[in-house]
Amino acid sequence: MHANIQRDGTFSVVPHIRGGVTSPAELRRIADVAEKYNVPMVKITGSRRIDLLGVKKEDLPKIWEDLGDAVGAGLHQGFAFSLDSRSGR
Repeated sequence: MHANIQRDGTFSVVPHIRGGVTSPAELRRIADVAEKYNVPMVKITGSRRIDLLGVKKEDLPKIWEDLGDAVGAGLHQGFAFSLDSRSGR
């Protein structure tokens, strides 16, 4: 289960969205999960990803399950960093 720890001890969850293209249903699922788990901030990053910030550690497994990763469908776990270049400025 992927998540990035933040300075305040909460976590950041970045669902993988292939090529930055998504559907209304996937956006709705992200919004529903953010509301259900009281995620305080949803951010579009500079590299065009959606980042759920302020996630509690105990909520991580259920968030990924609700996003659809547990059944191998839906939104999969992404990464917020890489050793290669992904976005040029």
